[in-house]
Amino acid sequence: MDLLRVRRMAGDWEIIYLDDTFLMNESVEYHFGADGEISGSDAGTWSFKNGTLMFEIPEIGTLEVYLMHEWDWQNSRPAIVFSGISEEGFSAWGKRVE
Repeated sequence: MDLLRVRRMAGDWEIIYLDDTFLMNESVEYHFGADGEISGSDAGTWSFKNGTLMFEIPEIGTLEVYLMHEWDWQNSRPAIVFSGISEEGFSAWGKRVE
């Protein structure tokens, strides 16, 4: 894995998985390790494939997401975020929080 990409991904993330449009979807915190492991409320793995971030968390499924730089309005600072769609067709948004 590209070292720069690993440094950007490794850390704590807040992810919201929009699997129910009728209820309020809560975000969940996960830790993305530099070794490609994900820990938190559920364990999983992450990697880059052809420049795209792929991650698999049993609770969410397999996702192909795209990284971007955005403004974190909650904390008034730049942030790395991602968005993507699961194999089931539900969207996921994530924000690096630490």
